[in-house]
Amino acid sequence: MPGMVGHSPLIGSYDQRWGARFVPSAGIYDVELRSKMLKLGQASDYRVHEGIYAMLAGPQYESTAEIDYLRLIGADIVGMSVSHEALVAHQMGIRVLAMALITNDLQDASKCGANLKSEDVLEAAEEAANRARTLILGLISQE
Repeated sequence: MPGMVGHSPLIGSYDQRWGARFVPSAGIYDVELRSKMLKLGQASDYRVHEGIYAMLAGPQYESTAEIDYLRLIGADIVGMSVSHEALVAHQMGIRVLAMALITNDLQDASKCGANLKSEDVLEAAEEAANRARTLILGLISQE
């Protein structure tokens, strides 16, 4: 939901070499890459699935009210990144695949927001990094 965070990476000076000025935000993620990554994940013992990623501007963590709203509209995960980068890559005609490492539980508001510590998020990300690296290298070897 990059359009709902109040700013866009496409605002500012425009260089036509980057691609169209106005690009659709639907269909950003490459279907073939998504399919390959899901198969790699399923072949491993990693928990890998597709879902709806909601992006908030940050750098603060999400509030309980934001979590409740995002759940209400169908979000599976929330983060502060990914969407802007994906939109710019899409604008430039680059095939896009997004991965998100889950570092805190959106379903349990008591574990988010005010109760969340950056150290815990970084620790969870470090623990998941090797699994992500394995999947990414597996995908690259297929390309």
